[in-house]
Amino acid sequence: MLIMFSLSAAWSRHISFEIEAELKEKLARMYDVRDANSIFVFNFRTHFGGGNSMGFGLIYDSVESAKKHEPK
Repeated sequence: MLIMFSLSAAWSRHISFEIEAELKEKLARMYDVRDANSIFVFNFRTHFGGGNSMGFGLIYDSVESAKKHEPK
């Protein structure tokens, strides 16, 4: 199973690796995902003026499935 979604996030600072890790943990709790490493968020764009970013994400069944389909 693969879940694809678009994501809108309101932040007081720019999207960084640290914030992406926070998003992955929150999504793992929301969707009852066992391993947050099977969640991929990408292509975040901060809108003019900041404070709001949009991006995309994928949730795979397992880490093995993610490694099979995700680029290196």
